[in-house]
Amino acid sequence: MFFFVLSGYVLGCAIERDSNFVGYITRRFFRLVPPFVFSVLFAFACVTLVRIDPMPFGLTDFFQRPFWPQPTLDQLSDNLILRSSWINGPTWSILPELVGSFFLPVLVWLHRSTSPRSQWLLFVGLSTAIAFSPLRLLFWFYAGFFLAKKIGDFLTGRNFLALPVFVVGFVFLRAVAEHAVYYKTATVFPSAIAAALMIGSVISSQSFMRWTELPPVRFLGRVSFSFYLLHWPIFYLCAMLAVACRPVIAVGNVGILLLTIATTLIAAAISYQYVEIPAIRSGKYLSGLFRSPVESMARRWRAASPN
Repeated sequence: MFFFVLSGYVLGCAIERDSNFVGYITRRFFRLVPPFVFSVLFAFACVTLVRIDPMPFGLTDFFQRPFWPQPTLDQLSDNLILRSSWINGPTWSILPELVGSFFLPVLVWLHRSTSPRSQWLLFVGLSTAIAFSPLRLLFWFYAGFFLAKKIGDFLTGRNFLALPVFVVGFVFLRAVAEHAVYYKTATVFPSAIAAALMIGSVISSQSFMRWTELPPVRFLGRVSFSFYLLHWPIFYLCAMLAVACRPVIAVGNVGILLLTIATTLIAAAISYQYVEIPAIRSGKYLSGLFRSPVESMARRWRAASPN
């Protein structure tokens, strides 16, 4: 939930810098979809090529359910078209990211077309409409774009408040997460406000959380998307390795956890280099091709406009 709000903040800043909708959507598509497709295909290959049948004894129901019996091609197809996330569980979040990415430019445009005095009134009105709509998950992104920045503006020059506000947001978010029902207003709105408090406190002061600028931390940030997408199939592989080695050496849950983290970090770095970066470059290249025709149309429209 926090990362949906963070996406809203980052994407909102990007849209304000460049309002070319076609170029933005093109870049966003290539940012999300190629790594997603790669992770689903990788997960399917892991589960079908590395198997222990019949199912080993002693696995939890949570772990058994997606892997036995062997997933089918229909389930792979459903995952790839975002109908389910059966093959690679973490990919459930790609659909909300795509929805938020598509509709956020409309919210940004509405705010840019509204006077500063009416910004909060617009925010309350749109938030109320979103709360009663099927797209209530959009509020995660909306809060990142508008509310986080407003909180950051309020806290600027009040550095002594940054840490308390961050802690309040974190505790609030954890409390909501304990009883989260995704896509329900009672979950989306409180979690969005909590995350906005955290983000607003960080952006309010350059001296707050300076450790996030350290090279190792920035590296983790760069590979985090691939890490998120790949950790589930690699967890499966590490668990199968532990089961296979059980007659010789006992590997507990902590050992599987540490092996999964280390292996996923390596795989994420490779995926970032050879999947994410080429996809990002492709998106930027194609968005550049769209820019000239769109800008030309905009110039002709402005020239023809009586205002």
